[in-house]
Amino acid sequence: MSEAPTEHPETEAPTEEAPGRLHISSVFFRLGPHVRGLIVPGVVLLFASSSGGWQSWQVWLMLLIVPSTIYEVIQYLTFRYRLRGGELLVTSGLVFKRSRHIGVDRIHSVDLKQGPVHRMLGVAEVKIETAGGSEPEATLRVLRLGDVEALRASLRRAQSAQPGIESAETSAEQAPEIGRESEREILRLGVPELVKLGLVSMRGAAIAAVLVGLAWEMGLFKRIDLRDRIEAIAETAPAWQLAFVGGVIAMSVGLLLVFLSVSWTVVRLYGFRLVEVGENLRLTCGLLTRLTATVPRRRIQLVSVIQTPIHRYFGRVSIRVETASGSADGEQKKVIGQRWFVPILPAERVPEILARIAPRVHLDELDWRPLAPGATGRAVKLALVSALSLGLVVMLFSRPWGLALLPALVVFFCVSEWLDIRRTTWALFDGGIAYRHGVLSRSTTVTFFDKVQTVSVEESPFDRSRGMATLDVDTAGAGASGQRIRIKYLERSTADELYRSLSGQAALTDLRW
Repeated sequence: MSEAPTEHPETEAPTEEAPGRLHISSVFFRLGPHVRGLIVPGVVLLFASSSGGWQSWQVWLMLLIVPSTIYEVIQYLTFRYRLRGGELLVTSGLVFKRSRHIGVDRIHSVDLKQGPVHRMLGVAEVKIETAGGSEPEATLRVLRLGDVEALRASLRRAQSAQPGIESAETSAEQAPEIGRESEREILRLGVPELVKLGLVSMRGAAIAAVLVGLAWEMGLFKRIDLRDRIEAIAETAPAWQLAFVGGVIAMSVGLLLVFLSVSWTVVRLYGFRLVEVGENLRLTCGLLTRLTATVPRRRIQLVSVIQTPIHRYFGRVSIRVETASGSADGEQKKVIGQRWFVPILPAERVPEILARIAPRVHLDELDWRPLAPGATGRAVKLALVSALSLGLVVMLFSRPWGLALLPALVVFFCVSEWLDIRRTTWALFDGGIAYRHGVLSRSTTVTFFDKVQTVSVEESPFDRSRGMATLDVDTAGAGASGQRIRIKYLERSTADELYRSLSGQAALTDLRW
């Protein structure tokens, strides 16, 4: 693991006697946003503007880099961190001093971010996160890798010394091994798997949309008279040539989207590893910018196994999780915390991986139960109404097309709902509740009694007339990964029974964060 080398001999763990300091290169890394916001725009205006030159006020704004540099130097000289009295104390500032006290019992991860320059200098940006935080509690920009390991070791010692507190990097039962980290690899993804993931995610469409938007804003289409050229070709070329050129363009665009998707995936998730570190799960990935995120196993509150049609073609699935800390550190968690927890995996390995990341979940042993007997009829009728409404709206704008599209909409909506209801099932197990649904994109979602915050039963007038209800199970930060447990079309008696069972079990179980 590139971000966790052996500890440097000269590195000293931050203690009350020896506070930790940032690396000298932190000044330059912290100046980066100021340079991008002041110097780069000024230089562009200086050389690209047809008028103004040095008289442009945007150019003179570059001088603000001087006070920004002075401020960052002061921040470097005054920034300290150390463990004291069961808390991590972070201080900074010369005139306006700031102190941040973070209880070690609340810290659940020490995550890293490394760009190419970070790796050359042997440093990393460190983010310290706690349960329930929407942002990192503290960001140490930047530390030597040896100092990072020293900080982690100090946190492990401090946490293991507190009764009833599990360490951010290892459990209290592993206290004899507290001076070192023991990693057990769960999953490693090679380039072939990342290529498949690129085809599954098709992020190239989003990238292409951004590029087209930039080209439109810059007026490139107007400069090359794209519309006039297309109209001129359409008027003079024979039909077979137009069909051939159109096919070539469509194929080229498709290949470009595939290339962009695969390239983006390989660059962002290159070297993906999921390992166990004590009671935690640590993920690392990235070719240019190396990211590391820690997910405490005890904080996993929801697990989803997802399979799209392209997943099924390759015999693969994805696994997402939600944790009590919600969506902390948006960029990092978005990439490898929730959306890419297990980005792609052979379907036959699901039981093996779930046994490592959520030992209480055994999907193949659950007793899956269907929805209420009348659920299919209700869902198909609702789909029919939706299809007719959409078809009528289309007909208002284009009568021939809307009339031709209406039968297709009716068939698609009704068949999709019919298949979805037939596949939707739920199950209770010793540790919680599971729910699976979906036709094209299929998902199986599991949550646990000790993670449930609220359980509610909802019913509309149509539900009451047919003796049905909807069960909604809420966890902290529910839906952050795009998944949740909300079961519609249950028999009212079944919904009430599940409500009593879930709320009763949750009340008898300590809420574990």
